[in-house]
Amino acid sequence: ALDARDVSRLCGGFLDDLAALLRSAAAARGSPPPGEPPRFRLLEGLAVVLANLAEEAPLLVSLDDVHMADPSSWDALHYLARNLPERRILVLATARPAELHGQTGPTQTPLALEQDGRLHRLEVEPLATEAVGALAGMVLGQTPLPALVAWLDERSRGNPLFALGLLKALQDEAADL
Repeated sequence: ALDARDVSRLCGGFLDDLAALLRSAAAARGSPPPGEPPRFRLLEGLAVVLANLAEEAPLLVSLDDVHMADPSSWDALHYLARNLPERRILVLATARPAELHGQTGPTQTPLALEQDGRLHRLEVEPLATEAVGALAGMVLGQTPLPALVAWLDERSRGNPLFALGLLKALQDEAADL
């Protein structure tokens, strides 16, 4: 939604480099660059953009399913965390711990960031049976029967995404809830 001048200002001299990654930078530049920028220029450009955005307002960067990230993404996260320590930036990265096991980047980067005091882990526990029932009630618009709640709880194991998927499937099939 920003005009080309604002995008150029936020890119802080890295517009050409960031145009390979960000559509708004490519649009401000007029076209994507002909080739890939050097990796260090891209990382530095990302840090500049995030720092400039954080100067205007606190910034939240949400990274979902980082267990699927490639090594260069882990390197970028590590670079940004080490080079933007005093900025008003919160990076929220979600991962399934079981899928992180045995991967190098997802193990080394979080450990290094934890040792630097730049990462704080929050374990998300499964929903309690009562919470599964409350979620079902919000979706259905009425209090669900205890048997439905027990069925959802058993099959979803307290995972809200799975519980919602099961409820949607039941609704799609016009099941007797």
